[in-house]
Amino acid sequence: MKDGFSEDSINEFEICLNINDMHIPSLNGIAKVYENLGDTNNSEK
Repeated sequence: MKDGFSEDSINEFEICLNINDMHIPSLNGIAKVYENLGDTNNSEK
């Protein structure tokens, strides 16, 4: 995420969520990526 690979970051977080759908760091990470992209609709979900 820090290197500009936003889509890759989202995919990696989703892999973690497939293993454990309540993995809070992954949920927060996805929200942060969407926030950085300016997609406030997805960052609040």
